[in-house]
Amino acid sequence: MTTSQDDAENLYLVRRYSEIVRDEMSDEPLSQGLAAKVDADIEREKKGKFLAEDAVMNLLGDDAINTKFYESICATKLLDLESKSLELQTTWVKFSTKLKLVDDSKVAATSKPDMNIVRSAIYSAQSKIQKDQSSKVGKVKAFFTKSIQCLDDHNYLFDLLPSGDKYTSVFTGAFSAIVKATATHEKIANEISDSLDEISDQVRSFFFAVSLHPRSMYIKYHIALFYYELFGFLISVMREWYQSSWTRFSKSFGSSFLETTVQGTLKTLSQYTQRVKDEDARMTRELNTRQLMALGTIMQSTFKAQVKMKKDIDRKFNEFSLQSNRLMGPPPLPASKLQAFEGTKDVAPEDVVSLIAAAPKWTRDSIMRDVEAFRPYLQAAEDVDKLVELGRSIDVNTDISATVHRWITSDRSEALWIEGPSGTSLPSQSTLISAFILGNLRRVEIPAMVDFCQYDPKHWRTWNAEKEFLKMTYAFIYQAAKVLPERLEPELVERDFSTARFQKLNENVSSLPEAIHLLADLITVGPRLQFCIVDGLQLFGGRNLSGLVRKSLKDFVTILCEAVAKASGGERIIKVLFTTDGIVGELADSARARLLTRQTFYDEDEDELLAINDEDLVK
Repeated sequence: MTTSQDDAENLYLVRRYSEIVRDEMSDEPLSQGLAAKVDADIEREKKGKFLAEDAVMNLLGDDAINTKFYESICATKLLDLESKSLELQTTWVKFSTKLKLVDDSKVAATSKPDMNIVRSAIYSAQSKIQKDQSSKVGKVKAFFTKSIQCLDDHNYLFDLLPSGDKYTSVFTGAFSAIVKATATHEKIANEISDSLDEISDQVRSFFFAVSLHPRSMYIKYHIALFYYELFGFLISVMREWYQSSWTRFSKSFGSSFLETTVQGTLKTLSQYTQRVKDEDARMTRELNTRQLMALGTIMQSTFKAQVKMKKDIDRKFNEFSLQSNRLMGPPPLPASKLQAFEGTKDVAPEDVVSLIAAAPKWTRDSIMRDVEAFRPYLQAAEDVDKLVELGRSIDVNTDISATVHRWITSDRSEALWIEGPSGTSLPSQSTLISAFILGNLRRVEIPAMVDFCQYDPKHWRTWNAEKEFLKMTYAFIYQAAKVLPERLEPELVERDFSTARFQKLNENVSSLPEAIHLLADLITVGPRLQFCIVDGLQLFGGRNLSGLVRKSLKDFVTILCEAVAKASGGERIIKVLFTTDGIVGELADSARARLLTRQTFYDEDEDELLAINDEDLVK
């Protein structure tokens, strides 16, 4: 049989299996992913799409043509935006000069407007109004307090502009002009404040869209349109103001200006915002679909490899049997069958008892019954949920981001250690990285063994490192049992999972060696896709641990890393992540032994938002 024929037959068997699990395990995310992958493959085959095209699309991406198109027009629009920003900057200079928002010396010393100039504009307006309306000093003070608060509420806008200082500076200057006007008349204050609120909400949606889809040229193009329109609005507002006398400036614009300019601009900006929201929703749906297909691809590859391996073993065994028969004749009957036929020898009763006793009596259900005693050692669910929520939006440096993406999305087993700086505020960036990964695994319903080691200084008198390490080990034993497959492989059930073995473990740290061996055995019979996350092992370093506990900590790290090494290149995928605030000697030893990958960062830089994007998924 040729290789292509083998592949076709293997693919057929995998597809038949996919149909079975689709019906029997319709709620399981892995079966959903496998079914989605098979459906997509069949659909592509119907349309006559072949592997050559797949290779091209993997290189260019599904939106390659769309991306090239928007790269071109986005570049043009960004040039227009730069021109508009220069026009805005010129308008701001004329405006600030006419209204004398700051001293001439300060203008000369400050090359670009900043937040201090904005506040200076507010205080200047406040001083003038108080001179004219001394009888209303209390009301004026309250109003300016509100204006300062409004300024702080919208301050983040300055950090979300397309291209840094040149846009930020002119926008800040224009904002100071708006605050100047809002400080002089209540109607203008209400109109402009409402407008800023609405614009702020729209820019906030841009922030999340760009964070989740940083390579989308369609989104960047519409953000450029948004700011182009916004800059034009600010120019028209300032021109209307600085061309007027101070008396008119202190009163109000005509209703036509407010309705036409303000409301018209907001309507246009809302159109651009809606397009970005629609694109964000579309890409998010596509991301979820691709994540399912990625899981399906991994499972499909695993099953195909299993089918091929079994066929290869069967073929080689048959070839060996034929060759053996030709050389030595047919094999003799087993001794047990000869005894049954001939009746020449009886089996001793004690031998029968020992054979029965040796037969394994444990299943997944029996293991779950025995492990129930370890449930109290689990970390409080609300504590973990809180960390997951905090980890939903975390900025990290680019090296860490790339490492996390590669580790979580690759189709191979790997142990990873992310070592962050010590002495940082809690929860640290390292802890939140683990929380981010756990949140993503939960989102696609992939179970993971996890523990966030924590230390509260308020409990320093009662906190015991050795006891806490024992509790963490027991928590992992419970979680390892929870993810066991429904059906255990016969050759693996030969391991000892007897009730007596579980009952040997107690709250004394002397139980640690046996507990760690039991954890290793449970991981051995675990599911084909298994994640393990351990955060905070540095809490057990540098303390007065006994020799037994120090060795147990080393064994704990070793058994996890060795489980990954044994799974590499096989049928299972095991991923283990350690995150720490500072160095841990046991992890450093494993890194030197090349049992895990070490990634270190020394400052909690925030170069980019940590996210799982379409392009990062393994096809």
